[in-house]
Amino acid sequence: MNKILWFLVWVAIVTTSVASAQNSNLAFFDASDRQLNIDFVELERWSFFTDRLLYPPSAEWENSSRVSIHEESRKIGFGTFALVVLITPALKNSEIAIDVPSLFSSYELFANGKSIGSKGKVGKDAQSSSPDIKPAVYSFVATTDTVLLVLHASNFYPNRGGIKGQFKLGSAQLLGARLQRITRLDYILFFTLFIIAVVSLCLYYIRFEHKYVFLFLSIFLFSWLMRCLVGYYYRILDWANVSWVWLMRLEYLSLMFTTVFAMLFIASLFQSDFQKWVKTITVLIVVVFSVTLLVLPSEIFVPAIWIYLGFSSVVLFYIMFVIMKAFVNDRGGASMMLMTMFAGSLTFGYVIICFLGYFEINMLIYDFGFIVLAILIVISVSVRLSRIDRLSETNVLTMEHFFGEKNLK
Repeated sequence: MNKILWFLVWVAIVTTSVASAQNSNLAFFDASDRQLNIDFVELERWSFFTDRLLYPPSAEWENSSRVSIHEESRKIGFGTFALVVLITPALKNSEIAIDVPSLFSSYELFANGKSIGSKGKVGKDAQSSSPDIKPAVYSFVATTDTVLLVLHASNFYPNRGGIKGQFKLGSAQLLGARLQRITRLDYILFFTLFIIAVVSLCLYYIRFEHKYVFLFLSIFLFSWLMRCLVGYYYRILDWANVSWVWLMRLEYLSLMFTTVFAMLFIASLFQSDFQKWVKTITVLIVVVFSVTLLVLPSEIFVPAIWIYLGFSSVVLFYIMFVIMKAFVNDRGGASMMLMTMFAGSLTFGYVIICFLGYFEINMLIYDFGFIVLAILIVISVSVRLSRIDRLSETNVLTMEHFFGEKNLK
């Protein structure tokens, strides 16, 4: 009898909460049947009020429109997003968290009327606002089973806008543990790249043969490391306060440097299969692009991301072509390098597809995939250098091909 009574009371509470939330005329999400301490929910459909920064309660909420926060955040100058979430009564007075992904804007987030977190400065024009881009997890205590989320956002800076990922609601413990796993894997990737890059640089000074392979491999890995520091979770902001404009410059420069030194690294491994004029033109284009990234204002270079991505894609396709050519010509170690590049193309393809917004990137897959790729590159280089046929892979023979650089010194 008591169980039936408690069930009826719970139904009454839920019904009252749902009715109250729906009467507010705001977008509504029912998460009462989800165990938020085990799984999180994604919050996609919100009410939106363009060109208004509203605080609860507001009479203007009677005239709201339901939108996809991903789509609308690409169009706004400034505005207010609002969402009512119903949670299970068992989570009342417990700590709830919201995982806010990277927004190409500034924002301030409220839960039940209280500010729980912000990035940058929200304003009604470019002069009164400033952007920030790093994702964050904010926690608060849910005192009721109905949570009103309000997001003030502004975006007056040249970018494609939008959000890198979904808003997630779950227990603070769950989302905190998830963030810790991502952080640990991020730093494992950083240290993996750093150690391999330093060892390669040391080998450049120690070895006599194929020393430029290690030089370009080292610079390529340092560029790749910088790329990881200024992308997605923007770990560089854990250590330094970098302005939004310079963060964009570094992100784009890391793309250029990673591309050109990947090409020079592969060219040093397969010299007879790589056209010298291709290297010259690529380096010149990268120099021009790098200068534009340093001197042009953000409203010009930021929207040009598709030009930079297109150029990098062309270079990577040529690198694949060279390795396939080396494989056909039966170059020593080409098979292993081809397998590595295929794995790399899958990994980078996954990142590009996520960047285009087809689905949210999984940082665990991202980090683990690049850690494996870095290890495969080391193995491929070792196999390639151990199998280079110095007599057959050149058009001009010198004394070094018969005796080696070391024996001639």
